[in-house]
Parts: sequence; structure tokens; C-alpha cells
Amino acid sequence: MKTVTKAAIAGVAGVALLLGGAGTLAFWTDTQEGSEVTIATGNLDLGTPADGTGWALQQNASDLPADTAEAASVPYVAQLLVPGDTLTKTVNIPVVLTGENNRARLDVTAANAAGALDSSLSAEILTINGAAVTTPADGVATVTLTTAQVAALTDGNVPVTYRVAFDWTADNTTKLATTTFQAEYTLTQVPENS
Repeated sequence: MKTVTKAAIAGVAGVALLLGGAGTLAFWTDTQEGSEVTIATGNLDLGTPADGTGWALQQNASDLPADTAEAASVPYVAQLLVPGDTLTKTVNIPVVLTGENNRARLDVTAANAAGALDSSLSAEILTINGAAVTTPADGVATVTLTTAQVAALTDGNVPVTYRVAFDWTADNTTKLATTTFQAEYTLTQVPENS
């Protein structure tokens, strides 16, 4: 092969390498960053209710002559109950609900533990946030709260009023018996338009 041919082949190969792999094309570019936006989330929280004390005791004389009714309730400080007695209390439930579209359902369950008094005690929720409620058969009363409603509450507390009644129909198995009462509170987010 002639030297000129060899040189031509080597030159073409060199140009091919420059165009294909070793050399790259460059285009002008520019990059800018937009303004930084801070994104923060709201909150949904239940505080611990202080509901162990402050009950009021009164004899329920609705089925008796008017002059036998107890005039007023007295503070309940572990007095022994008799049939016809009722205990009432308003509990403040601390609620935090923040966020433009935050909406939550507050479920309140009132229940007494099983035992000799279970069938003779009736626990019910009378009001939630000032509105009368009817406690359904499952014992769970519900109210829906918005951010604006919670913001308007005194100290962020939702008042819940309970009544525990010792029925007049109690039989002798309820003498010298004990039970406990405990409420449960659940706060659950729901869609804003629900």
C-alpha cells in the first residue's frame, strides 16, 4: 500500500475520532432558582382531660312527689350511692385543631365497667360543646369541629357534660357493690366539606 493511501486512511480515522468520541458539542445554558416558599403543616391533638374530680351528686326524684325532690346537688367526694342518685359533671377536653381546611370528628364514649352495678347504672352524654346530644345505643356521641370553632373555644377546651344515674329499679345485688366509670375521647380528621 502506498504511503499516501496509508496517510489518508489515518487522517480520516483521526477526524472520525474527533467528531465521534473525543470531541463534544457545547450549547450555551443558564439556570435560575425561584423564590423559596416555606410550607408548614397544621395540627390535630387531644390534651389530657382532668375529669377525675368535680362530680355533683343529686337524688333523682323525677318519679316521686315534687316535695321529695332534693333541692340542689352537692359535691361528690366518694359518698356511697343509693338507687335514684345521679352524678353529673362537665369535663373540659383540650383540643388543638389548626390548618386552613382542618376539620375533625370528636367521638366521646361513656361507659362503666362490667360488674354488679353495670346493669343498674346508666351513663350518658348530655352535651358536647354546649349542644345537646342523644347518646346512641353504641354509647358513642359525636360532634364535628372546625378550626374556627376550636379557635373560638375558651382555652381550646370542648366542654362535655355527663350524667351517671343509679336506677331506681336496682335490686339487692347492687348493695355494697362498686364499679368504675371512664370516658374515652377520639379526635379524627374528616374531609373539610364533609
